[in-house]
Amino acid sequence: MSWTVDTSGNTVASGGEVKHGGVEGWEKKGNAMWMDEKVREGVHCWSFDIVGGNGMWLGVSTDENFGPGYKLKGLMYGGPGNLSDGGALVTGQWGPGFGEGDKIGMRLEVAGDSHNIGIL
Repeated sequence: MSWTVDTSGNTVASGGEVKHGGVEGWEKKGNAMWMDEKVREGVHCWSFDIVGGNGMWLGVSTDENFGPGYKLKGLMYGGPGNLSDGGALVTGQWGPGFGEGDKIGMRLEVAGDSHNIGIL
């Protein structure tokens, strides 16, 4: 299990921590994915401590759908509290935004082809 960062150069991972590389401008998006080969059938939970920054997103994807910038496809929650598929808005104002000091819990339940996701 470890973090994988995209090829944009905008994301830095060290141990259990992921940080933005500080790039400014419109191409500042950086993606990281926690690779866990044990995620199969059953319930899986993760917890994220937000230690700084803003405009972050958390979500789920697959290795095949992971990439830099808007090439990442999956289901993400973040920004001002929106849901996104990685490139487009799914639902606006779905929940509260999050930032420094927040702790985000994520729960994924896998049963066959069904995937249920909870973000707390």
